[in-house]
Amino acid sequence: MYHESDATRVYEQQNDLRLKELNNKLSALHKITVDINNEVNADVEVLDDSSGTFSSFDGSLSGTMDKLKQMTSIRHQRYMVYLTCFALGIFFMVYSFSSLYWSHESDYSDNNDNGTL
Repeated sequence: MYHESDATRVYEQQNDLRLKELNNKLSALHKITVDINNEVNADVEVLDDSSGTFSSFDGSLSGTMDKLKQMTSIRHQRYMVYLTCFALGIFFMVYSFSSLYWSHESDYSDNNDNGTL
């Protein structure tokens, strides 16, 4: 009988140990699920903010498209030609200035490679 009582006590100790291990694992799992919930809530807030931003962008883009449609109508075709010429002029000015700048930079670097300024 003494031997049976010792075996029962050993089993109870093992059960207690396993219950503590299970409790630790459940605590870790609970912490992980709380962290996941917090991350999901933060992501939902970010998505809501970006949704509002995109909605306002959509309104601005719609207004711009309406103005562009009005600008491209037959009645405003002359203004569209002026706008296109202006944009092309700006592009070619920037292109020519940048090509001058890069050619000047390459001349400067070639002179520095030869040891002269």
